[in-house]
Amino acid sequence: MEITFRLQKVIYERKMGEKMIFVPEAVCYTEVPEDFKSLLYQRVRWQKGFLDCINLYKKDFFIKISKRFSFFYYLNR
Repeated sequence: MEITFRLQKVIYERKMGEKMIFVPEAVCYTEVPEDFKSLLYQRVRWQKGFLDCINLYKKDFFIKISKRFSFFYYLNR
């Protein structure tokens, strides 16, 4: 999440007409928790990380990060 926000910010600041695209074939691997309690902790940790990123980049929303990207994350939080 944080990498995506940072890349969007860099793209905006460089002003070279670059843009980030979605690649549906991309694959990401993670370890699956063995029990429900561990799964719950993992999901809470991921949500906390998401909220930390939103807080870290809140001043950049709708300014440095593209409006489409900002609306998507604002509505899906």
